[in-house]
Amino acid sequence: GQLYERLKEVGSSLLVQAIDQIDDESFSLTSQDHDKATPAPKLFKDDCHVDFTCPAQQVHNKIRGLSPFPTAWASWQDQKFNMYRSKMSDVHNLEPGELKAVGDKLLVGCEDTAVELVEVQLPGTKRMSGEDFIRGYEISGKLT
Repeated sequence: GQLYERLKEVGSSLLVQAIDQIDDESFSLTSQDHDKATPAPKLFKDDCHVDFTCPAQQVHNKIRGLSPFPTAWASWQDQKFNMYRSKMSDVHNLEPGELKAVGDKLLVGCEDTAVELVEVQLPGTKRMSGEDFIRGYEISGKLT
């Protein structure tokens, strides 16, 4: 989400600059080197599913990379559980996928340490902070 927001701001100003250059014919074109170009693979729903048996850094990077869309997800209590923002945590005593409230932090266990889930969403609800999620739901079980 953070990169998306920054690119949105930078991209809009660059677009205005490009239009101005086209308008006054001060632009120059550079052909793409097709030998070095690689297409990004198409992402499918299963590609966005988070595997908590992976290291925490990998889980955190996946959540960041898929935010705001197509969105990282897991299952919790037979519901799709979307994850938009996360932080690394130094908590080590959670099983992979174990969801736990520690103070006002919503944590999920990974292979090595936990990840703090900063912004999440269940079906039919708005996005909410991990802290708000803790206040509104009984935290138990695992994300799968």
